[in-house]
Amino acid sequence: MSGYGAHIKSTPRLLIVQKNGTTTEYPIGDVHHLLVVGGHTIHSAVLQHMQNAGNWVSFFAADGTPVGLIRPPEDRVDEQVRAIQRHAPAHSYALGITRAALGRRLQVIGETTVVTGESPLYQGELEVLQDARQELEYLVTLDEIRRLHRLATDMYYEIMARTIPKGTGFRRRTARPYMDPVNTMLSFSYGILSGVCAVHLAGAHLDANIGLLHQGERALVRDLTELFKPQMVDQPIFALVRQGITASDYEIGESRCTLSDALIRRMLLHLQTSIEVTAIGRQVEMLADALIRNREFQILDPAEFLPRIPLKNH
Repeated sequence: MSGYGAHIKSTPRLLIVQKNGTTTEYPIGDVHHLLVVGGHTIHSAVLQHMQNAGNWVSFFAADGTPVGLIRPPEDRVDEQVRAIQRHAPAHSYALGITRAALGRRLQVIGETTVVTGESPLYQGELEVLQDARQELEYLVTLDEIRRLHRLATDMYYEIMARTIPKGTGFRRRTARPYMDPVNTMLSFSYGILSGVCAVHLAGAHLDANIGLLHQGERALVRDLTELFKPQMVDQPIFALVRQGITASDYEIGESRCTLSDALIRRMLLHLQTSIEVTAIGRQVEMLADALIRNREFQILDPAEFLPRIPLKNH
């Protein structure tokens, strides 16, 4: 349950959600994990009835940051899954994520070339990226995979920077604080994508801090977003920038760049369409299935969630 303003109550058998004048009822036994994201009113009886049914309730801030968790007293599935994550063969997962992310970024470069009618690639760059993809098969350590992933990702942003007006000041992906509007737009959008991914990971009882490719806080969230950034965020945001942003759309101060409310609204209109929540949920299911049941890690075909927004300039 995301957004704001829902009224959530229950009987011993039904979860009842009232929102925007509509009432929806769900059998309590079918709601194995209630994810509450944003600002809603929830009756205490909901928590009691969910616990009695052996179900979970998780709470998140609007940006997907975990706030709290209520689980049945004897249920320790999260601890079991956490142990499985720690002992998972991270090398094979990292390899799959890196391969897929690079392939999707190459796809975005190719589709952008078709849209703009001009290739952003310098001589030899395509061969370098293609060679990197082939080299993956021969890397034996996680550090080697991470190094190649960083190299290919840095190249990708430098290549895509050539597809947008130079006046934006965007040359490559940089660290915070961002001093240009494009990096700021990407960061804002990645935050939304990360929030969606974090909620789905929690729903699958996966620990967001135990990564496979990345390390550190919310590492698994960063692993997952690598699979979706190119098509769900980069493609629509770069297209929006090519369509035109003006000096009134942002302000560059002494310490950072800030976006106008009008530009944020334009971005959100694009992202509401391009960030395919269902696809993210399916990918998390595939990841959890591979980890918990020791099956091959499957990655969604991007053709199943390509942006439905117009990518051509107007």
